[in-house]
Amino acid sequence: LLHLKNKEYYVLSVTYLLQEVSVYLTTHVFTNTYLDFKNHAVSTEISQLLTLRYLATRSYLRSAADFYGVSPPTPSRIVKKVTESIAQLRPAMIKFPDDISRIVTEAYLAEEEAVAEVKRFASVDAKVNGGRGGGEICWENINKFMINRVTPGSPTLQDGFYQIERFPRVIGALDCIHVTIKSPGGDSAENYRNRKSNFSINVQLVCDSKLRCLDIVARWPGSVHDQTIFNNSFLKQRLESGQFRNSLILGDSGYELKQYLLTL
Repeated sequence: LLHLKNKEYYVLSVTYLLQEVSVYLTTHVFTNTYLDFKNHAVSTEISQLLTLRYLATRSYLRSAADFYGVSPPTPSRIVKKVTESIAQLRPAMIKFPDDISRIVTEAYLAEEEAVAEVKRFASVDAKVNGGRGGGEICWENINKFMINRVTPGSPTLQDGFYQIERFPRVIGALDCIHVTIKSPGGDSAENYRNRKSNFSINVQLVCDSKLRCLDIVARWPGSVHDQTIFNNSFLKQRLESGQFRNSLILGDSGYELKQYLLTL
């Protein structure tokens, strides 16, 4: 069993471009947490390896059953249980950092706070000295503030893109992908037919410089344009309200150029 697991870690990491440590952690993250099979004929690790192989190869369930030596009906139940458990992790795994200091560079935050200090000092100077003679003292305090504020910290989302191509202020790349589905049937079925005449769900994703998903919208039928999905997303509201400060998002030519969205 150990030999089989080690071999599978290697196959998934090399063949399907998954890091071996990521595969290993994925097979352990649900242990005693989300998965609770009534019988233990198939271990939690094998259940998740089976699911990862099935999703990565898009093969038949029978092939997965033969590979792991389980009965044909078993993979269907396993894949359903594991994918539902993975979906429960979305709120914890797919999100922007809660702390703005993990998104925006320290230098920008220091500059932003320094500007606030300038305004505060200027306001006090105007009240006390009538706007005369306090300028030098004001800038001396600002310089001290800047030096004390800018300290080395953990890399931010902006740092990630800057280190790759010296592209400043970028925190994510935005795009949509069509996930093929069977025809849902009914009167609204044609809404799911995309421009390539396939039935699909148009899924919007934002990834950082390390290909980690930061935001996902997976509820629109395949006929809906990428721009429409973005216009109705909470992400756009956050960008327009300035929650990410001076940050930028990169997109392709299918999106409208905005102050916070750069397109090709």
